[in-house]
Amino acid sequence: MSSKKVRAAPTQERNRDILELRRGGAGLEEIGRKFGITRERARQIIQKMGGVDRAVVLAARRSAQEDKDGRLRGRLFSVVATGLARSHHDLAVLVGTDEAAVRRIGGKELSAYLGGPKSGATRWSEEDIVGAIQSASTYEWPLSRNGYQQLVDEGEVRGPSAARIEQIYGWASACRMAGVESPRRDGRDYQSHWTDDDLWHYAKKYIEHAGPTATFHGYDEWRGEHAPSAPSSGVLRGRLGRWNDIRRTVLIEGESVNQEAVAGPEALRLDEQLTSRMDDESRLRVWKSALSILERGPQRSGFNNQTVLALGYVQSGKTTSITALIAAAADQGYQVIIALLGGTNLLLDQNKRRLEAALGTQSRKDYRWVTEVNPSGITAAKRIADRIAGGRAVLIPVLKHAGRLNALASALDHVERIEQTPVLIVDDEADQASLNTSSTAESKTYEAIRILRSRVPKHLYVQYTATPYAPLMLDADELLSPEFVEFLQPGSGYTGGREFFVDFADQVIRDVPLLDEQATKSLPLELPRSLTAALGSFVAGAAMLIDRQPDAAPVSMLVHSTQRNDVQERYRFLVERELRKWRNTADKASAVVDLPDAVKSERAILRQRGAPDLADELFLDRVRWALRETSLWLVNSTSALNKVEWNATPVHILIGGNKLDRGFTVEGLTVTYMNRPPSAQVDTLEQRARAFGYRRDHLPYCQFFATKRTIRSLRDIVFTEYDLRAQLQDHVDSGGTVHSWAHEIGLLLPEGMKPTRDAVLSQISYTGQGWYSIRLPRLDEEARTANQGTLDRLGLFDAPLVDYGRLSFRTLELPVSTARESLLANWLADEYGPSWRLRDVMEGLERHPHQAQTVPVILMEENGAPRIRKWDMETGFVNLFQGRDNIRNGSGPSYPGDRVIGGIENDSSSVVIQVHRVARRDDPATEILTLAVHVGDRQIVRKATIA
Repeated sequence: MSSKKVRAAPTQERNRDILELRRGGAGLEEIGRKFGITRERARQIIQKMGGVDRAVVLAARRSAQEDKDGRLRGRLFSVVATGLARSHHDLAVLVGTDEAAVRRIGGKELSAYLGGPKSGATRWSEEDIVGAIQSASTYEWPLSRNGYQQLVDEGEVRGPSAARIEQIYGWASACRMAGVESPRRDGRDYQSHWTDDDLWHYAKKYIEHAGPTATFHGYDEWRGEHAPSAPSSGVLRGRLGRWNDIRRTVLIEGESVNQEAVAGPEALRLDEQLTSRMDDESRLRVWKSALSILERGPQRSGFNNQTVLALGYVQSGKTTSITALIAAAADQGYQVIIALLGGTNLLLDQNKRRLEAALGTQSRKDYRWVTEVNPSGITAAKRIADRIAGGRAVLIPVLKHAGRLNALASALDHVERIEQTPVLIVDDEADQASLNTSSTAESKTYEAIRILRSRVPKHLYVQYTATPYAPLMLDADELLSPEFVEFLQPGSGYTGGREFFVDFADQVIRDVPLLDEQATKSLPLELPRSLTAALGSFVAGAAMLIDRQPDAAPVSMLVHSTQRNDVQERYRFLVERELRKWRNTADKASAVVDLPDAVKSERAILRQRGAPDLADELFLDRVRWALRETSLWLVNSTSALNKVEWNATPVHILIGGNKLDRGFTVEGLTVTYMNRPPSAQVDTLEQRARAFGYRRDHLPYCQFFATKRTIRSLRDIVFTEYDLRAQLQDHVDSGGTVHSWAHEIGLLLPEGMKPTRDAVLSQISYTGQGWYSIRLPRLDEEARTANQGTLDRLGLFDAPLVDYGRLSFRTLELPVSTARESLLANWLADEYGPSWRLRDVMEGLERHPHQAQTVPVILMEENGAPRIRKWDMETGFVNLFQGRDNIRNGSGPSYPGDRVIGGIENDSSSVVIQVHRVARRDDPATEILTLAVHVGDRQIVRKATIA
């Protein structure tokens, strides 16, 4: 529930609202909760107002359910038409519902359509398809689609169905690719003689564009805008029959036309790649996010100029998500995709190459895509216009620089009908250069983005970032303030801040003495001893890792000491000199004992921390190899380096500063050395930690060297990140918005830190810390039994009932020290999780100035039974806390909400402990006890409300 106060309505107005709710199908219990009255009182008011016939209530409920089911049905068939769902389970994941609802609403029609590639089905490569077409052409020339399919059906030719070829390439393009003549011409060349195959082709293209609810009258409008030479709606209906039957055939009975699921060719092509390199759940999560984002765009929602924030983790595969989004967008009719891929040429080139490789834009022969990098001028505008007219998808990677963005906007001014063309704008690392950094005007890049967006009014703007602190706290009327947030989920093997700084900290973290921290201006004369150790760890680890896992190459080390180019150059010189000494020593070594001391000692440390060792003779050989193959790169603005040649050698050391921050992927990073003083800005410091995202089995070789205060800040940021996702998701699921979250909930920040640059955010306030809650409790029998025993010994289940407004709960009063030692210290739960950090809770209670002061321990339940709560696999219970009653009235006391009882409403420094008795909605029979603790005043950052 929202925590905003609702003005009490006059009695008559309230009663009319109650009556209307009842006529709309609302239950008495629901009405009572909404108005803060009992079920019986709601019945009496309705009766007094003339009553509502039960049949009317039931009819309204049925109508509401039908509307809800209709919306879900449309979403189901919209998603299933992509061909990405291979089962009811897949479809449930992609749509965000449960499998039972999919089966109930989809029925037999949906079951017949599902399947995708069946288990054991052949996956056809481009070479296979070309060979099949060429083989079929020896039987028929020119080769028609129907003739090819007949040969496949008869077993004369082994290859994919004609439908699959149509989906991926288009029949005429596929024949051209194979050097075979086809009777079908390109769609834009068709004149007046239409085969049935042609008619189905255009019907399919229109329905893919408009979605499963595509109307008959909308076809001619689509044809006028996207395919002027296509047959008219009259021709389609005259030849193929009723429109509803045509649509049904395309969406559900695709077997009768093309014998395989009708789907978006770009998404299917990419899905083949994803299937080969990630598990099904991770793959489905990628597509779920992409399709969910596109639901907000003009092609699905009908709304233009929407802004969506795609929130991931650092180094968690955002490029894969971006690629999936672009592929799915192309299938939905977005003909122009503008990708803001970085503020440096190094980043632009890195990200552009990845997108092109995944989409196959440089290797395919179907002429579906064209890439225009940093376009400018009339010539580029004409090329873009010609490609759009030809039905191509235009990918525009552009540098996030005012000059480049303005040049693009000017070019688009000369593209005919651009204002009617669906455009997707992807802004990678959207929390950085995009935002307005001027308090008096508009910064240049921000202004350029505003101008660009104005040139393409029919667009969807998608911000990608792992550090969303600035965008989420922007004013609601800001150009780049997101209306929606999509939470990206990392793959199952992702290693991030939690793994490095919490779970495996003892194995990964290495201390850099404060004396080795790089001063702002002074140049180092010698390598810091901690950096020498880091080099030794990298060389030893590279030798051990690549011998055991040759496919792990390339492996890399990152040295991040300062933003100053001259200091970075000195580090490069010192590291190169040290490596040269080590190569000479290793080449002369007759045994391991002769190797450099740092390599020998770090080998022992890696072995102690779990890295599998090598025999001495083999280790010596591998160290020589690693030193010989090491490439040293200086990555800064003076080095003129446009890209790191990862394939040049298998071992790399990168030295740099800001150019190695946001968005830059260091391939195979195992050792990070960061002796740069920590930034007070959460987003900046988190982005510097490029060590995330790699395979879990590489962790034994990963070492993160930094000072204690840097490590402490990074560890605290992990908790900030978890809290942000959990609290924001709760708030949005409860009907809130990004902007109400910023005002009412806000960020929980480490002490002494701020969200981002001062120039970006205005009107923010800092307040106390508030609540910790175990949203993700242990579900095993041992924990549940032990926790119940702890409460039994304390006597909570027999404690007296205490009134907290409308509700009463059993409450104990315990001294702070007793609550800490007898309850919290004995509670079986993970040490940290979404909204929970046991060490911080215990430390907060230990530092409480009055250890003998009693605090309430409250049993939160519902009429003597568990509360039922929604469950999320990643973040646990959704909305663990019950909100306050929305409307106060004279009929009795109202409930102020879980978050303020126990004295918090009057004193935010109060310590309150709640024991929540809950059950998961999907398993209501299993009772779970979990904790919520209000520690007192710490730092929360919210958007300030201006009077």
